[in-house]
Amino acid sequence: MAIDCSPGGCLLPHSCLLPPLLGSSCQISRPKLAAITRYYEAYYHVVKKGQYTFHVAEMHRQYGPIVRTSPYELHINDPAYFETLYRHEGRWNKYDWSVDGQNALGAIIFTPDHHEHKARRAPLNAYFPNQGLSTIRT
Repeated sequence: MAIDCSPGGCLLPHSCLLPPLLGSSCQISRPKLAAITRYYEAYYHVVKKGQYTFHVAEMHRQYGPIVRTSPYELHINDPAYFETLYRHEGRWNKYDWSVDGQNALGAIIFTPDHHEHKARRAPLNAYFPNQGLSTIRT
């Protein structure tokens, strides 16, 4: 699963959010063009020279805390979803286009398959103990 966290929220695929979080009948507010193509985002990155982050903030002001930013992704700017988004359950594969775009083939963080990423990450787990993270949160 491709997740791009920014100060304003999180970007992640809508397919993992709609059924469990929002219900199957939920309508997501969005610009219609963003719902059908990723060129909407590209326009703000290329033509508007990197203004997409600010445009997403404007979309939240216009449409609310959950907006569709592409046919495959939602952007969420709501602290109530933090625990749901960052849970440890589930198996998420990253999109190939999000991995290929980083030009870092073979890097642990850009391994698309969940199980392969888990196997590559296992030797590093001793350096990132969960116990240490839980004491920081309290």
